[in-house]
Amino acid sequence: MKVIHKQFIGQDTEISMVYSKGGYSVSICIDNLKNYCTQLYRNFNNKAEAEAFYFSLTELEEQQ
Repeated sequence: MKVIHKQFIGQDTEISMVYSKGGYSVSICIDNLKNYCTQLYRNFNNKAEAEAFYFSLTELEEQQ
């Protein structure tokens, strides 16, 4: 597995894009929901589509 992009969008929320086994996954991980982080993801075969989705998520802001 290779981390392509990783960014915090708030104090407790991280967006990441990884490459593994010929595909890309974009995930949202919220620190206080660590047990559910693996359920908050989307898989892609195409890097450009995965990056477009990743960058659209990084524009979100964490609720206060």
